[in-house]
Amino acid sequence: MNHLKLYVLAGTLLVLFYSPGPSEAQDPPASPSTVTIEGTVTRVWFRNPSVRYLIAVPNGSGRDDEVWDVRGSPVESLAPKGWVADTIQVGDTVSVYGQRRRDGVNALYILNVTLADGTLLVDRTLE
Repeated sequence: MNHLKLYVLAGTLLVLFYSPGPSEAQDPPASPSTVTIEGTVTRVWFRNPSVRYLIAVPNGSGRDDEVWDVRGSPVESLAPKGWVADTIQVGDTVSVYGQRRRDGVNALYILNVTLADGTLLVDRTLE
């Protein structure tokens, strides 16, 4: 009987260990409203489950920039479109058009990105 308890405990711990944590949980849904932001890339995560950038956007008041969390599709969806790990780098100035998160935080789901040289990168379109 003691072995059975040990197996149940070990199984429970494995399930908890391999369950997704807050950073891997599904993103909140996008709102139907779209917005365009322009700023400087301060952080890049080009990996699955989705690419992610932090963009510092001047707020016009002369105080600290607003930081926007910008998320795109998985790497395997962007690569065929010519969008690779070094396409957008820290320090780049970009314009991002996307859907805001429903909860109103400074976060976007990317529809497209325009680079400083005018290159348009399309992630997805509204249907």
